[in-house]
Order: sequence, then C-alpha cells, then structure tokens
Amino acid sequence: MALMLENRFAVAANLPKISYLTKMDIFILGSTLMVFLSIVEVVITSHLARTEKRLIIARWIDRTMRVVFPAAFALICWQAYAW
Repeated sequence: MALMLENRFAVAANLPKISYLTKMDIFILGSTLMVFLSIVEVVITSHLARTEKRLIIARWIDRTMRVVFPAAFALICWQAYAW
C-alpha cells in the first residue's frame, strides 16, 4: 500500500496541473461512485431482508440492481473513453 502511494505521488509530481477532468479522472470517479452505491445497496437490502415481510422488496431491489449496475458501469466507461 505504501509503495502504491509513493508511486502515485511520484507520478503526480511529473504531470502538468490542469483545471479539468481527464478521461481517467472520470473513470476513477465513476468507478468509486459505483463501489459506494453497491455498498449502500447491500446495506439496505440486508437490513430489509431481516424481516420476512420486507424480504420480497429486498429481493426485488437486488434483482433490479443486477441489471442497473452493469448498465451504469458501461455508461461510465462510454462516457470516459468514447466521448
């Protein structure tokens, strides 16, 4: 971990300072957001699944997100690289 941080700072020192987001910045920001949202989804569905009455809602959310998350990631990749 420390080696990764050292390399990142070493590379960042050699890159020019720019005021706009690059394609890599968009990809990393979008990917980080997707990870955060998937953790939120897991916490919500696991909380809902604790009671039998809400288990159906939790399963519906889980099945829906199985389609939404890959589609959103594909959109992030398109936005970052093909735009």
